[in-house]
Amino acid sequence: MNLFTQAEGERERDAAIKRVAQANPEAKTILRGVVLEVANNPASGDLFTTDQVWEIAEARGVECSERRVLGAVMRSLAMTGEIERTGVWVKSKRPECHAREIACWRKAP
Repeated sequence: MNLFTQAEGERERDAAIKRVAQANPEAKTILRGVVLEVANNPASGDLFTTDQVWEIAEARGVECSERRVLGAVMRSLAMTGEIERTGVWVKSKRPECHAREIACWRKAP
């Protein structure tokens, strides 16, 4: 028995992303800059992950109580055509992610 439809799930996801982004406007702005920096850095290679974004942001002292804000940033940049998912997935190296698979991204052409 399917209790939810895909459309309902997508609406809930979108609403949650919006709530997270609105709750952390400063972090969202800073993380957006870091994502674009990583995407535009040839030293990063063609692909990058949110692990790399967090590594740079944390090295610069960025603190964010709501870690999901980066998901809102990534989605926003993808929707504006600045970055794109590659379809490649790798295991996260961040201990708090428990080696779950995360998407690889690249600068959009």
